[in-house]
Amino acid sequence: MKKLLLGILGLVVGLYVAVIAYVKVNERTLVFHANLAKGPLKEPTGRFQPPHTKVTFASADGTPLVGWVVPAAPKDSNGTWVLVHHGNSHNLSQLEEPEFYEYLRGLGVNILAFDYRGFGESGGEPDEEGAYADARAAYDLLVQKFQANPERIIIYGHSLGTGIAVQLASTVKAGALILQAPYTSIPDLGARRYPFLPVQAMAKYRFPSLERMPSVKMPLLVMHSPSDSTIPMSMGAALTSAASSTVKQCVSIKGGHNIAFKVDSATFFSEFEGIVRRVSSAPPPSPTDVAATKPVIDAPKGSCG
Repeated sequence: MKKLLLGILGLVVGLYVAVIAYVKVNERTLVFHANLAKGPLKEPTGRFQPPHTKVTFASADGTPLVGWVVPAAPKDSNGTWVLVHHGNSHNLSQLEEPEFYEYLRGLGVNILAFDYRGFGESGGEPDEEGAYADARAAYDLLVQKFQANPERIIIYGHSLGTGIAVQLASTVKAGALILQAPYTSIPDLGARRYPFLPVQAMAKYRFPSLERMPSVKMPLLVMHSPSDSTIPMSMGAALTSAASSTVKQCVSIKGGHNIAFKVDSATFFSEFEGIVRRVSSAPPPSPTDVAATKPVIDAPKGSCG
């Protein structure tokens, strides 16, 4: 019996070590999912075909990067830009991204969406420090090539992109930071998903947004869904509380993790527009112009604090 118990214990320990080894070896894929996003960008089809121009630029280490510049609609009279940091399972042209750009440009802002290294047509392999450098290169492109006023740049991040956006916002000047479905850190998120693993100790990729929020002093808007099954809304609330911003808000939205901008568009774009108006100090688009690009769905808004 003793040998049997020792054998079972050895098997359990072996399986546990094997699981840890599997997660460690595949950590990059688990965090970035770039295998789903690598390859040629797709031209938008169907109803949503925002006008766009492909731009190429380089990260600090020379890694080639690719982005899309999407102009404002119906017109740009204030030079406001939104720098988009997308999630981890797609590139800038996939899923609902073109639809998002079309709705967003209806607020009268220009958009620069770019792919981190290893995503889309950008070179290199996914990496945390590399992603930070790529975001800074995109920001510098706006300021240097497109002559964007830093005070009129809105840094936007969704899901994985929130960690990259927070790092950028903690180191540069910008008009505002908007986060959709953000997390406090990758190890925090991993510990919730794999409570039986020592994630905090073994994680290489960290994206420690909660630690960086005290360095964020610009106006902050966090939007998070209580039905988000990927990242809990409590993380969005924690980031909001930790920010040093004198103007900050955490708003509860419907729609889960990925498509809240469609499901709860009234709340999402109303809150986004409030930040745009603050940053640009310009009047909002007319109801006719907005109706042409933005769906209207009645929905109550609330705090996620």
